[in-house]
Amino acid sequence: SKLDSRTKIQIGLIVILIILVLFLAITAIMGIGKKPDSSSEITGSQSVVSGSYEQSSVKKYEDEYLKLIKEYDDVVIAENDIEDKNYLRETLFVGDSNTEALAAYKHISLQCVLGLTGMPIQQVPTNKCIWFAGYSEPVTMPQAIGMLKPRRIIINFGTNNAGGTETEDFIKYYNSVLNTIEKAYPYADIIVSAVLPVGEKRSYPSITREDIDDFNLALAEMCREREIKFLNTAEMFKNPENGYIKDKYISKDGIHLTGDGYRAFLEYVETHKHIVPDKRPA
Repeated sequence: SKLDSRTKIQIGLIVILIILVLFLAITAIMGIGKKPDSSSEITGSQSVVSGSYEQSSVKKYEDEYLKLIKEYDDVVIAENDIEDKNYLRETLFVGDSNTEALAAYKHISLQCVLGLTGMPIQQVPTNKCIWFAGYSEPVTMPQAIGMLKPRRIIINFGTNNAGGTETEDFIKYYNSVLNTIEKAYPYADIIVSAVLPVGEKRSYPSITREDIDDFNLALAEMCREREIKFLNTAEMFKNPENGYIKDKYISKDGIHLTGDGYRAFLEYVETHKHIVPDKRPA
């Protein structure tokens, strides 16, 4: 009551200003007035805006492997309608667990399969893992090939190398294995099959899509240098929208094929036949 009028006005303005500042601070903290359709969250130097963009503005995944493999048309076996009822019976499938399962789940005869779960490519020349009836000791896969004398071989290794083997080393091992097979039985036609893609969710995250793509492009180059053929099963199995294997072909572990996957693999083999004159001795 002892203050003059001018001082009272000044104090009143200060109080009003304090109240206004507090109100603005509270609304900022609580998000009052923010429009849901234009909200954004800043993370580092990126702004992620939700609800305010068109679907077409999202960059679509493009599979580099499916584009680059087209440069190897000279070695990739093209789809064809060649008739040969004995094609599968005259083919020996050599590989790891997904090859072993072709016989284990009775998709093809055991006589046409040499497979071992967990086998990396570098163990093929030395791992004695194939048993024959009447023999007291197992033999290596190359030795078994010499005993079975197939017309052709479709070989598929690489899943157990992805995530731990450099591409350059993988190809060095693969060349060594092919040399060992050719020495054991030089009359078989050798076809290299692409390393199978994996699931987006998988029990071994270290096995990456990128490693497998690198392996397969390097395998195609190796086939060109050796003048042999490459079976590009990846083009059938890959989901072009994300680069991983299509869900219907892969089991829950993201590594092994389903029944549909094994049947699709064999159908692909039969629609991509490669037949050369039989070089085996009479």
